[in-house]
Amino acid sequence: KKMAFALSGRLSFRHWAGAAALTAAVGATRMMGTPGPIAACTLGSSSSSYTPPALTALTAVAVLGGTGQVGRTLVTQLLRDTQVQEVHVLVRSELTPAARNEAWGAAASDTDRLRLHVVPMASTDGADLEAATAASLPEGLAAAFITLGVGKPSTTTPAELTRVDVTLPTAFARAAWRKGTLHVSLLTSVGADATATSWTGSTAAGGGLYVKAKGDVENNVAALGFPRGVSAIRPGALLGNANTPDVAEKLMPWIDPWLPKRMRSIHIDNVASAMIEAAVRAHTNAADTEESEPAANISYEGEELVALARARTATHPLE
Repeated sequence: KKMAFALSGRLSFRHWAGAAALTAAVGATRMMGTPGPIAACTLGSSSSSYTPPALTALTAVAVLGGTGQVGRTLVTQLLRDTQVQEVHVLVRSELTPAARNEAWGAAASDTDRLRLHVVPMASTDGADLEAATAASLPEGLAAAFITLGVGKPSTTTPAELTRVDVTLPTAFARAAWRKGTLHVSLLTSVGADATATSWTGSTAAGGGLYVKAKGDVENNVAALGFPRGVSAIRPGALLGNANTPDVAEKLMPWIDPWLPKRMRSIHIDNVASAMIEAAVRAHTNAADTEESEPAANISYEGEELVALARARTATHPLE
């Protein structure tokens, strides 16, 4: 199968106010898979006695970053899909019923399907998170979703950006891979580029350090070799995000038409929908792929990202 990185486009069918796109365009498209640097990252080995099941639907999944901006709507949408029987969410601390309701609304009351796992996320090398994730997750999950990020990158340090956006997601992915998870849907950013550099040292979204971190985590996760590949979701500016200034929300309808299509804004609800649709397609495509063919690692942005969200919302409308 031909594997292509995304085309350009914008999401015009939902929520047209938002933040200015701050990312710099990266010219050529490229395949994921070249390992990027990461602190204390070793691959380990998966269970030699475990054979992944022949799944064609998302029956059981895991989420890292489920209480963040995109993560909240992602978990909510997963819980609304009755085909998803288990949603395993990794959290830093126990959540009260009120906190669950605040994060995921009425869907959080489905405690038979929502499984919370308290895991440590304070280490610099991610070793404790990897161990706890491997101990918590069941084998053979259909997909793992990664939406973890620093939230406001401009206010953090380079070391913390790397720890939260690269090291911890890679540790989680490595544990998921060891437990036989079939696919990963990974939230990164338009312009993700592991070769990017920075002259200013700024960690702001769209800057060299930021897009390098996103490129590094893409490459690290892809290099693990998930049976049904990795989908890197690369949005432009995120709308509906609590971290987006109100003034930017109002300006975006005027700014978007002047931006390259791949950099235009998208609402977080649609980002989550696209992440789910990408995982569904990874399983659907696997049924039509020869067993000897390598799994596809695909990055979606612009028009390809829009198409994913539209396809998902056509069958699972947003409430």
